[in-house]
Amino acid sequence: MNQLGEDSVHVEKHVALYRLLLQAYPAGFRQEYGSLMLQLFRDDCRDALSLNGTGGLVTLWVDTCFDLVKSSINEHLRRGSRIPGRRFEMSESFTLRRGCPKRRAAPYAFKGTVIQ
Repeated sequence: MNQLGEDSVHVEKHVALYRLLLQAYPAGFRQEYGSLMLQLFRDDCRDALSLNGTGGLVTLWVDTCFDLVKSSINEHLRRGSRIPGRRFEMSESFTLRRGCPKRRAAPYAFKGTVIQ
């Protein structure tokens, strides 16, 4: 197999893992954007690998994982997703609350209100 073929197989392994991670998003979001997100990730993998080799893929994964955590939580909050008997919504104060006094959240934490 030539280098291009090997790179393509390598990229598809990363895309397969990313496809599994997309399960963190709400079903409706995945249906609407999942295929586009997969294609963008595939293209980014190819670019990262061709421009910077394995180091480029590592950087891409770090950025992707941070974004995935942030954006999947945001989508669940935005859609009012239910999590075992509770529903999370964004509040005016943007502080995560769960029947306790307001706490200041970390600057990069996701915030919302739990509605029981």
